[in-house]
Amino acid sequence: MKVHVIDLSPDATEQDLQEACSKTIQLCYKDDTDFNKNTYDLNIDVDTSSNHVHLVKGVTYTDEMGNCTNRDIETITQTQWIRKEFWIDQPAADNAELLVYIKNKPNAGNRLRITVNDQKTVIFEEVEVREYWNDCWTSIPIPVDILHAGLNTFILQAEGDESWEVLIEQSRLPNHSAKSRDAGRNWDDEHLGVNDACDGEYMIRLKMDQYPPRGTMQSGVIDIGQLAALDGIAVPCSLNQLEFNLGTETIPNTKVDFEYRLGSTSEYGLETWTDWTPTTDSTPNRFRYLQWKMVLSTDDPLITPYVKELEIGVDVHIPEQMDQPKLEIIQQRMPEQVWSSHHFSYLSSDAKRAQIFRERWKLDDVIAGATSEFDQFVRLSEWARHQWENGWDMGAIDFCPPWDGLLILELASRQLGLGMCTHYSTVFVHACASLGLIARTLVIRCHCVAEVWSEEHDKWIMIDTGGDSNDQTKATYYYVKNGVPMSTLEIHNAWINQDFDGVGIQPEHAAKRFENDITSRAQLFERFCIHLRNDELRTLSPGEPEHGLGSYHYDGYLWWKDAQTPPHPWFSKHSSREGDFYWTPNHVEIRLSRSNHPEILDVDLSTQMPNIGDYLAKMGDNDWISVPNRFSWKLRRGENQLRVKATNKFGWESKENHLITKSY
Repeated sequence: MKVHVIDLSPDATEQDLQEACSKTIQLCYKDDTDFNKNTYDLNIDVDTSSNHVHLVKGVTYTDEMGNCTNRDIETITQTQWIRKEFWIDQPAADNAELLVYIKNKPNAGNRLRITVNDQKTVIFEEVEVREYWNDCWTSIPIPVDILHAGLNTFILQAEGDESWEVLIEQSRLPNHSAKSRDAGRNWDDEHLGVNDACDGEYMIRLKMDQYPPRGTMQSGVIDIGQLAALDGIAVPCSLNQLEFNLGTETIPNTKVDFEYRLGSTSEYGLETWTDWTPTTDSTPNRFRYLQWKMVLSTDDPLITPYVKELEIGVDVHIPEQMDQPKLEIIQQRMPEQVWSSHHFSYLSSDAKRAQIFRERWKLDDVIAGATSEFDQFVRLSEWARHQWENGWDMGAIDFCPPWDGLLILELASRQLGLGMCTHYSTVFVHACASLGLIARTLVIRCHCVAEVWSEEHDKWIMIDTGGDSNDQTKATYYYVKNGVPMSTLEIHNAWINQDFDGVGIQPEHAAKRFENDITSRAQLFERFCIHLRNDELRTLSPGEPEHGLGSYHYDGYLWWKDAQTPPHPWFSKHSSREGDFYWTPNHVEIRLSRSNHPEILDVDLSTQMPNIGDYLAKMGDNDWISVPNRFSWKLRRGENQLRVKATNKFGWESKENHLITKSY
């Protein structure tokens, strides 16, 4: 967002804060960098070449999320058929694909028959070799002209004597799956699966090359009072007029609806903010904060609206402020706050099983003696990997544990269940979360890794706990570029661009273990996604209970996409917005405002820190004290320093932010 401030007062060059004045603030969004400062849902995309905002081409229809195990199966034979239905409001599309997760495939040459809407039969023939990403996911082209508005039916049956297997997710609705045991004469939608005990939906999805009906982009909170003050210290002001100008292409059957709301506090509150309104007829003048959203919609799934630019004009009046000293911010450390468009579910500090995990496995002893914050992560990763002596073995009870660190470790200690990269990374992430450190799991090519938020490096960093399948060496590692630990996206880009200048692997023992594998291991990062939660110690659902035992199928992961990494059609959640993956969880933002008292500034603090416990502030040479998120700061003549940080309920502190003001 680009900001221009125009002073409309007479003799503007002579104006100071002691005289009333009027200003026009112009906010301009003109390119992908500007628009990507905002959050938006999965139906919106920002084109980096044209800089236009538009709807995403491609809709994945699905009645399930893949929240099932590899044992929840249904068999398709010559006489046992299955039926899958999809409700489609608007069937117009450039093409369509039926996406079937086939767990157990017959030999090459065997054929699966799909009858669509009782009109046309499509034949899929099994191939000799499948590529990794579609080892189980099977894409079957469907003629678009036989699809219609309403309920569409797909009947699958085997040709020949061999059988096929698909997965089932338990759910009572929407009853879009059924099977016939007598070659289509009778159908049953309540007794599915090999034991006729499932009532749910088959893991079959439909991808249509069309635009979704709508998508929404929303701005963050815009501080008009701060923008009106050239020194960065917000002034009391009233909003006289708002004007919004959208640069759009006029395309029939599409529209862009624009709404805004106003508030008197920096965070939305029911009592302090207005409702969303689409008009600018009247502007309550007591509000300081602005937020907008725009909804792109189409009545024709083959076309999308485009937004080229957005300009917002705000006329503000700054009242006379007698006895106010001249102030300026002469120094500050204030990293940008980055917000994801998607919610992440963190493990709560009061989760009972997290406390059990911490105490039972003596996690405080694991990190005792660490030389730095990042060294704590390295120690936890190495500790997690060393809990196995029989990696990649199904164990005595032939069981793949779900994403539950406590259960995984109990089974591992007795060599009862499978332990592989998924479980190593899960244990590492849950160990971090149980201690109050921020970590999350990621899925890459045939592998599962983790990322941690490092206060020391002020970034997300990839750590691979299960990258070494050798139970003798058990090396865990992270990538570095010119000595700085790298994120998953940075490794992905290194692979895509084949740019490994200055790239290496650490720590030292891992560097020796993988000294010839720096480039080849980076290939695993050709595609990646994040799991949007780390709270499985509290509840396992939703998720993929036997993740890694078969091809990925859970539709709750958020997948990265770019020009070289197009989306897979069987997943519905993709984003190319870097902030959706790399938000800043512990940054503390400081907003300063002039008060009615000439020697006092109002301070407003905010952070995305999970399990936030307290804010701490140090004013000048005084001691650190606990402060609320809004407090008053008394100034003295000359320079004044304010230092702030946040602590979570586990006792960990964020990196300190600070600023120095000077009054004249």
